Amino acid sequence: NIKKISSNLILVGGGIRLKELCIYVAKIGFSGYEFLEGIPGTLGGALRMNAGAMGKWIFDVVERVILLDSNARVHDIKRKNFTINYREIEEIKDKIVLGAILRLKENNSTNAVRLKMDTYSDIRKGNQPIGASAGCIFKNPENSYAGLLIDKYGLKGYSIGGAKVSETHANFIINNDKSSSDDVINLINH
Repeated sequence: NIKKISSNLILVGGGIRLKELCIYVAKIGFSGYEFLEGIPGTLGGALRMNAGAMGKWIFDVVERVILLDSNARVHDIKRKNFTINYREIEEIKDKIVLGAILRLKENNSTNAVRLKMDTYSDIRKGNQPIGASAGCIFKNPENSYAGLLIDKYGLKGYSIGGAKVSETHANFIINNDKSSSDDVINLINH
C-alpha cells in the first residue's frame, strides 16, 4: 500500500515491491526514486540492507521507518536515529519493517522520470546479467568490488548444480538450469 500523506511525503508498506514504488512516484510526478528501478525485492528488504544503486541509497529518501520488534512492540523511528552504513542498518537487524514515510524529491514530469528509469535500466542491461538472479550477492569490501575479486580468482562461469557465477558480472549468481537453494548456497560458500 502506498499513500501520499502530504505534498512531499508518502507512506509505503514494507511489502511494496521497489518497482511498484518507482512507478507510483513517477506517476504522481516526482523524481528521486529512479535508482531503485531494477533492484529486486521489497521496501522492507531494501531498508534492512540500505539497498542502493547509481550512487544513491534508499535511506537518502527516508523520513521515518515503522518497525515491529520481537515483543510485538511497534517503533516509529526518525531517520536521524538510525546508524546508516553501506548495506547495513543496525537498528533494523532484528526487527520487521512494517512501513516507512519517504520524502518526495523534485517535481518532474512522468515522462522525464520514466526516461531516467529507462536509462538506468539500459545501464543495468549493459553490465548485469539478464535472467533469473537475486541481484548482487556479496557486499563490496572496503576500497574494492566483490565482482572484481571473484573475477580475479577465475570464478566467472563457475557453477554448482544449476547455479552459476554470471559471466557478465561476477557478483551475480544466476539460475543456469533449475538451480536449487542448496546449489546457490553451496556456490556462495565456495
